Amino acid sequence: MSTNTSISVSGISSGIDWRSMIDQLRQAEHRPIDVLEARKDEYSSKLTEWQSFNSLLLTLKSTVEDLKDPDEFFVYTASLASDTTTDAEDILSVSVDATASTGSYNIKVTARAAAQKLSSKSFSSNTADLGSDYAGEILINGKVISITATDSLADVRGKINSANAGTNPTGVTASILSYGNNDYRLILTSDDTGEEGISILNASSTDILGQLGFVETASGSYDVKNSITGGARSDRFTGTTDAIDTLLELTSPPSSTTLKIRDASGNLSNDISIDLDTDNLTTIAQAINNDKG
Repeated sequence: MSTNTSISVSGISSGIDWRSMIDQLRQAEHRPIDVLEARKDEYSSKLTEWQSFNSLLLTLKSTVEDLKDPDEFFVYTASLASDTTTDAEDILSVSVDATASTGSYNIKVTARAAAQKLSSKSFSSNTADLGSDYAGEILINGKVISITATDSLADVRGKINSANAGTNPTGVTASILSYGNNDYRLILTSDDTGEEGISILNASSTDILGQLGFVETASGSYDVKNSITGGARSDRFTGTTDAIDTLLELTSPPSSTTLKIRDASGNLSNDISIDLDTDNLTTIAQAINNDKG
């Protein structure tokens, strides 16, 4: 068995180191590429620095934009203090704007808002049947209370309190107060303080509220229940096309009735007929607009 071995020695006969020369030529040939690679790394590093600088400029721009707003230099604050056991924040609130100047003020609260209370007339018994004059429906803060001839004052109290429960309570609590022998009165109390108070309305042809002594009616009296700037609004309803008695869930709505609208000059409109059994918010609005002409 024989083995052939080849040994190459550069420049052995000529005395010239060709391999070293070729390597140097290759390095010289590759140098432009090396230069470009180095420049690429340099430019990439510079790009990263410029991007970082750009982010800093954007942050500075955002800060300067805020400084253009005069409110950013508004340094006044308001605080409250009380010399009683009641926290001042429970009674009133205070705020300041850019036109405020330094100062302190003393405010004396002489009375706080109380929950509205309504009392019925006197009844000799709280357990006797009220009778047919009291049969019908009333609305308390938009919810229907049905009263029958066999209901007593205590029964009416229970129905009112039952309506003040669930996901849509009336916010009105009923109680019976005894002023002495044979003197019982139905008391309605708003659960909340403030101007909202208690809204009570007859919802049938029978004047139940008048019978109970809650409302004194006066001929020719036209009161606005829900005033707004430049006008008035109705109570809140869940739809505009359903009949009013359906929206209010009335079982014995009053027959066709009339209303009058008073304009800004105090002049009353003609009688506008409304039938709660058939009319809805849309038809009522049309009737009012038609009368206006």
